[in-house]
Amino acid sequence: MSDRAIPVRICPLSPEDLPAWVALINAADVVDQLGRATSVEEAEAKLCAPGYGYERVLLAWYRRRLVGYADLWRQADDRGIGGVTVHPLFRGRGIGRKLLRRLMGLARWEGMRYLDVPVVPRITAARSLLIRAGFKRVRYWWEMIWLGREPPPAPDPPSGVHLRSFRSPEDIEAWIALDARAFAGHWGSGSLTREDIVALLQRPDFDPEGLWFAEIDGKLVGQAIARYNTRGPKVRGIPLGRIDDVAVLPAYRGRGIGRALVLAAMGYLWRRGCRIIELTVDAENVHARRLYEALGFIEVGQLHWYRYALG
Repeated sequence: MSDRAIPVRICPLSPEDLPAWVALINAADVVDQLGRATSVEEAEAKLCAPGYGYERVLLAWYRRRLVGYADLWRQADDRGIGGVTVHPLFRGRGIGRKLLRRLMGLARWEGMRYLDVPVVPRITAARSLLIRAGFKRVRYWWEMIWLGREPPPAPDPPSGVHLRSFRSPEDIEAWIALDARAFAGHWGSGSLTREDIVALLQRPDFDPEGLWFAEIDGKLVGQAIARYNTRGPKVRGIPLGRIDDVAVLPAYRGRGIGRALVLAAMGYLWRRGCRIIELTVDAENVHARRLYEALGFIEVGQLHWYRYALG
């Protein structure tokens, strides 16, 4: 297609547009290879999460074809996390710029102080779009993967530390307290709420047996979440696994608890057929990166965070 800009109509997502939205996400992921391929079921579950929703997904239509979208995720600290995606066949037509402008306006209208947008550096057009709009890079994370040729070692927690999976609902309040203390001061982390947990429990890629806790005398001191989706992205028919939210309370760090939690999560994913496991780690979290490298994870890329102060 030519580089001439085309007129688009931008409006919020509606339930009847869900299949077209999912088709656009999947078509873009074929080209971008970001692991964002999804299903209508998974998209519906995501829309129920606190801070998200139909009104925070903006669709760009060219005639009767969906050619792009922007979405906004409101955080508990009055910060917004956003993104812009344009159909591969319609890039370079000014659609991304229009969507980003509307996204910034929506975040400002909702009273957010900052708008953060994560970008994979190899997608240079997205990075250039943000820089031209006045965004500044403020942080980056390492993207790492583990390629399984044999099962990971069994976890060997320190003496007195018990590993177990999630027990609903009696764990919810203790989990909220653990998460708040473990991630206090971490860049980009927001407070976990009961509403967040309810939404997480409904996601197709969440299994209570994949949420691991480290416990000492009945007190939760660490956590790790292992997730996979049988309908999600696959490599040669094998599901991809992911590990998120690995954390240990400050007073209990340096004892091997984090290592035991990661191995428990890896073992869970291995038993469910995942031979590739991915995670991200803050570039400034040197100790965590060393742990992952020691367990066989390798760096495959970076995720850059760009920020705009909305004032």
